Amino acid sequence: MTSVISMAIGIVMLIRSLGTIEGVIEQFCPELNLFEILSNKMMERAKKSFDLEQQLISSGKEILEIGKKTAKIPVLASDLLKSAARGRMKMNMELTGYEELLVKGSALIRNIVLAIFSIKNISQGK
Repeated sequence: MTSVISMAIGIVMLIRSLGTIEGVIEQFCPELNLFEILSNKMMERAKKSFDLEQQLISSGKEILEIGKKTAKIPVLASDLLKSAARGRMKMNMELTGYEELLVKGSALIRNIVLAIFSIKNISQGK
């Protein structure tokens, strides 16, 4: 049975090497746990790099910006409905990805025209 899980080779090698190191450490010093040491070290680094004040300021700015945009929604919706009711609404649309559709449509029309002419020529030839 094969699995469809794939990982970068560097990550696989890291996991294998950590497993090997853990096995060797357990043989020589069973009371030492490599993963506990690594997780503690990573938590220390995360605590040092985490700035609560900066995170709160950043989150507050984002909430304020969202609030400003949310407050504008009723006014924009009202303006949109008024413009639509007066018939003054304009829409700018940009079509993309239609080139392939045009090519296929042209080929289809060409084939239909050729089929019509072929049928006409065959029916006149009889």
